[in-house]
Amino acid sequence: MSSILIPKPFNERERIEALQALGILDTPPEAAFDRITRLAASVMRVQAAFVSLVDTDRQWFKSCHGVDIASSPREIAFCAHAILKDEALAVLDATKDPRFADNPFVTGEAQLRFYLGMPLTTRDGFRIGTLCVIDGKPRAEVTETERGAMRDLADMTMEAIEGRDAVRYATEVLSQHFSTAQRRAESGETAKANLMAMLGHELRTPLNAIIGFSEVMTGQVFGPLGSSNYIEYAEHIRDSGQHLLGLIETLLNFASCERGEITLIEDEFNLPDVIYGCVGMMSERARNAEIEIGVEAAPDLPALRADRSQVVQMLLNLIGNAIKFSHSGGAVRIIANLVGRRIEIAVVDQGIGMPPDQLEKSRGVFDQLENGLARRFEGLGLGLPLTERLIELHGGTLELQSAGDEGTTAKLTFPKWRSANFGDGSKAEAVRAS
Repeated sequence: MSSILIPKPFNERERIEALQALGILDTPPEAAFDRITRLAASVMRVQAAFVSLVDTDRQWFKSCHGVDIASSPREIAFCAHAILKDEALAVLDATKDPRFADNPFVTGEAQLRFYLGMPLTTRDGFRIGTLCVIDGKPRAEVTETERGAMRDLADMTMEAIEGRDAVRYATEVLSQHFSTAQRRAESGETAKANLMAMLGHELRTPLNAIIGFSEVMTGQVFGPLGSSNYIEYAEHIRDSGQHLLGLIETLLNFASCERGEITLIEDEFNLPDVIYGCVGMMSERARNAEIEIGVEAAPDLPALRADRSQVVQMLLNLIGNAIKFSHSGGAVRIIANLVGRRIEIAVVDQGIGMPPDQLEKSRGVFDQLENGLARRFEGLGLGLPLTERLIELHGGTLELQSAGDEGTTAKLTFPKWRSANFGDGSKAEAVRAS
């Protein structure tokens, strides 16, 4: 029996089960992980970097850069200590650390002196291993910039681990259950919401990894990429990933509404500030479409008592639709008024408009996918249904007005009691009064 004692996490059994459930142990090398260790070694200026997974009695390396090694006993693994805490383990000079001074990696041929290990933590909170770097020279310190870079790379590593089979799994689920899911989708909105939520969760993880890596590339974090074409391609990857992630987030938000999982976190806030913030977020899209956005807010507008994030979501949906369906060179106006003590926000465009028979149909789930608009305008057709559910959650209404090719007006109306100056009556009285 070894004389070397190593500490173990209190949830060791569950941690090992979580690691083994990922199905990554003893798998072949993969380029995604090799890129991460290569980047880690570069940014830290060290001899070697590893994606290390701490198993029952060994540490197994999914990726190695600078050293050719498959695994080592857990009892001599620095990473076995690194998984004990959430923060990074930094060993500046192993010869002066009583935990490692007699370690074979320190006293033997490797002559290890410096170690930095950033824990790899699953979504369930289990630290399954580390992204770590080593060097034969001691260090005086590890800077916050270096810690931040390693933390980002560790997050990307974990996203790659948990998402490595997500696309394949989603494809299999689609192929196996398409017929059943289609029948359920046709029979009720609940089945649609469940299917959307499942697919959204499975696709979001690999997309986050794609976006993260593309941002590292476009920012040239680790040095110039060379040809400017590479930067342009990376930007296309990032933009496409963000667009697809936005669609998935819309799916998840809608599914949450359908299941009643969204609750309001309310406070009082200045509505014009929120409107101008949303205009800022949509400004680049408006410029690209050659659309001018104007804001008209009544001077006597009281503070709004609502869930700020959901109001932002509603406004972004309506402004996005207005830009999407507007003619180049047109204008979109956002008008906020107090009408009969009710706060109203109207988003008015000069776009293609909708005939009367399409107004109600536009509120339907996936309706854009079921008509000719899908061939001309991208999107899932969930913006209006989601907005309607969110305003209804606030006790308000969404009204649509359109006249052929003369544009569309989408108006949000909040109940009286959501105006901060409504009065001292109880909420129940306010609801009755509205």
